[in-house]
Amino acid sequence: MIAELTPRERDVLSLVGAGDSNAEIAEELVLTAATVKGHMTSIMLKLGVRNRVEAALIAYQSGMVN
Repeated sequence: MIAELTPRERDVLSLVGAGDSNAEIAEELVLTAATVKGHMTSIMLKLGVRNRVEAALIAYQSGMVN
């Protein structure tokens, strides 16, 4: 599942796992909030999850969260 993500999607997922909001992720990665939202949509589809909480849990369980 994680292997299907692009490097940027992994960056976003890691920050979601750390509890960051879309706005915080956008600021940290120098993206627009709309771009982060698009990445989240793609991440959730690829991971087969329904919401960001489930995505964050996968990030945590995969060791992506520092």
